[in-house]
Amino acid sequence: MGKGMNILNELDELIARIHSEHRDWGPRAVTKELHKRMKLSKYNYFPPDSPREGAVGNRLREFRKRDIERPLESKRLDSSWSLASLVQYPIPPEALPTVMSFYKKRLAEDDVLTIRDALWTARLYKLVDPSDSVTLMNWVVAYSIGEWVSEITGEESFDSQELDLQMAKDIHSTPETVREIEIWRIAEKYGADFVKLMDLNLSIEETEEIAKSWKYKKGGKTK
Repeated sequence: MGKGMNILNELDELIARIHSEHRDWGPRAVTKELHKRMKLSKYNYFPPDSPREGAVGNRLREFRKRDIERPLESKRLDSSWSLASLVQYPIPPEALPTVMSFYKKRLAEDDVLTIRDALWTARLYKLVDPSDSVTLMNWVVAYSIGEWVSEITGEESFDSQELDLQMAKDIHSTPETVREIEIWRIAEKYGADFVKLMDLNLSIEETEEIAKSWKYKKGGKTK
């Protein structure tokens, strides 16, 4: 029973992560993406087309309900950060230059740096070489998403152990959550097959070069 519940909880996390990346997707699109990611994970032993769209849709509705009903304090963490946020959400002064650099980068990308992102930046910035802003931002995104997912899946608190172990093993690696997002974007941009690109287990840069070559075009055969 305990093992079964653990599997369901981890599938919930996969569904929630997909929902966090694609808030406008409905049950069909989320289910399709879930099946792709399950094939690449330890859950590849599940029967084809399991879990079904109806079950995934039920979980999505539950997650959206929890998202709406989250405490105001939790929702505020996902609002845009500004220097005025420091009044309620202080961060060490020595972390401010790094937070501000990420703030400006997000603005340039027509995106926002959330308060949650800023707080995780302040917690993690000393662990990474200051010149390696890409690596630091990857970890910030991974921890921010992980924390948000824990809130909408009903966990009592955010358990970061899996991320912590991955960081301890190789801090310069790309967190799996971020890797999946980036490769999905590459696959969509070049019309490539997401699962085949993930199977290559290459760096993000190498994966994009492969995708550009049309070698793994979606729906086609590998050349």
